[in-house]
Amino acid sequence: MTNNNLTGEIPPFICNITRLKVLNLYNNKLTGTIPPCLLKDGINLQILNLRGNQFHGAMPHEFSPKCELQTINLKDNQLEGLLPRSLSNCRSLKILDLGNNNLKDTFPYWEDYQYVLTIMNKGQLMTLEKYFAMLIDFSNNHFEGEIPSIIEQFVYLQVLNISQNYLTNEIPPELGNLVRLESLDLSRNYLSGKIPQKFVSLHFLSYFNLSYNKLVGIVPEGGQLCTFTNTSFEGNEGLQCFCCNKPVLATNNTTTSPPSLGDTSPSNRNYMIVLGILFGVGFGGSMAAVLVLDVLFYNNA
Repeated sequence: MTNNNLTGEIPPFICNITRLKVLNLYNNKLTGTIPPCLLKDGINLQILNLRGNQFHGAMPHEFSPKCELQTINLKDNQLEGLLPRSLSNCRSLKILDLGNNNLKDTFPYWEDYQYVLTIMNKGQLMTLEKYFAMLIDFSNNHFEGEIPSIIEQFVYLQVLNISQNYLTNEIPPELGNLVRLESLDLSRNYLSGKIPQKFVSLHFLSYFNLSYNKLVGIVPEGGQLCTFTNTSFEGNEGLQCFCCNKPVLATNNTTTSPPSLGDTSPSNRNYMIVLGILFGVGFGGSMAAVLVLDVLFYNNA
């Protein structure tokens, strides 16, 4: 039911459908709030994809204690408020894509001794299992605070996009330990300090954007960093780049966007090929499932 220009609200009777595992209403014109009944006992959804609609209001706050959701994709809507604490019931969650909404909360952080995703919400902790997470996208919201150093526990992470938020303080050097990263976008925040030297270890980066922060110092030499254009660093008045003899532009507003999985332009083909290889060799594995589902949502929807 994707790309069909469906309008109106999701009818309540949909919650009466037994054995509903996948609800994919991507890229329609649906409005209203997300029905809370979709997340209660007896539904047992595994995939909820409502991306690219006009849903508003807060996310439902009563996720079932028996939540089986593996994918929640609510990107490109008009959702607001805080992340619900009961989201911690979804212990099989692999993809949580909330980009391009109006959510306002502190940025999630990870407790390494528990191996879980932990979110501080109104002074209380909520946790999510974080095994094999490969894609995190909280872009264009109102997340604030610092990037947690314990994010390095996501050793399989390949895509991290937390651009266009209100994140502050320095970039944790531990991000440089995520050696599988292929796309990293921290642009348009309020990050300060120097670019971590460890970033030269990110040899698989095909997209990199730190533009429009408050970074200072010299861009580290080595690795992939010198292969990126000025748009990856511009808008940081105290930042200098001597590697590859490319000066940093401080006030150019032509920052490029992260690659879209639906983009078939030459600059994005390498990214698509990587995903295709993972799809082909690991369809049955939990690590590959994250990217497989994401490809379905971006390309088939």
